[in-house]
Amino acid sequence: MIYELHRKISLIYQENASVLVYFTKLKRLWDEFGSVETLPTCTCGASKAIAGITNRNRFMQFLMGLNETFESVRDQVLGMDPLPTINKAYSMVMKFESQRKILGAMNDNTKSLALLNKTQSQNLTRPRRSENKKGHCTFCNMNGHNREGCFKLIGYPD
Repeated sequence: MIYELHRKISLIYQENASVLVYFTKLKRLWDEFGSVETLPTCTCGASKAIAGITNRNRFMQFLMGLNETFESVRDQVLGMDPLPTINKAYSMVMKFESQRKILGAMNDNTKSLALLNKTQSQNLTRPRRSENKKGHCTFCNMNGHNREGCFKLIGYPD
């Protein structure tokens, strides 16, 4: 059972999941592992040092499993001195993800507006199709009809 938990923890990656989903799965595995393998109590203070090492390992596991899109925030977190807690690192990554989603939505809107603007400008420069289909009148020099259908030449209907 301990082997299987170690294996699951070592193989977990964010893939296409959100940071929240990825971190929740990882935390669940850590909690399950902690309930199976408990540290003995001691009075010498070694358990505090071991807990610190365990937390640092979890911190690194979390960062290693993130997608490449989080490379910049991962570098920022790893560049901090002292290294932040795992909760602080999680918070920073979540903030980065939400900013990325907002910027992505803004980028999508910008692309849509640019496409709309391009379409509208093309429509303004393009001649109207209905006028071209009906032709050009050489008598009154107007578009939309031809000489045979010109009311100025043949007269207006009653």
